[in-house]
Amino acid sequence: MLDLARAQKRPFLVIHFDAGHKASLHTNYFPAKEAYDIREVLDMATYFSGGGTLFEPALDLSRDTISDRKEFSKSDIIFITDGLCSVRDEWLKEYVAWKKTNNVKIYSILINSYVNNVASLEEFSDSVTVLSDLRQSPADNLALTIFSQM
Repeated sequence: MLDLARAQKRPFLVIHFDAGHKASLHTNYFPAKEAYDIREVLDMATYFSGGGTLFEPALDLSRDTISDRKEFSKSDIIFITDGLCSVRDEWLKEYVAWKKTNNVKIYSILINSYVNNVASLEEFSDSVTVLSDLRQSPADNLALTIFSQM
């Protein structure tokens, strides 16, 4: 069993995004030097806003957090979405410049339940992985073979 209290080394923030504005986004904060609060873990795992997709507010909040909070000064972003959304050209230009200046990487994962277009994610991400592609790697097949025999 994973010991969450021992596993943590760095703080992390989960930003649940939808079609709302930056100020209304639901977040879960997990500090580095404290045991994770089980209520916070459960809230993170079960929270659902109702849907909708706007990339800019969540990425803006990520940028602000990394820029404003010292504990996140050397952070990267893992961006997980099941939606397709465009970003404004001017916003994209400023965001990409901020990423470069602050040496921030964005690793995006597309949960392709119905949309399988990575083009909008590729505009601001350093890498994009389609979730269904993860099941097709040779390592996954080997792991499935090994663990199915146990």
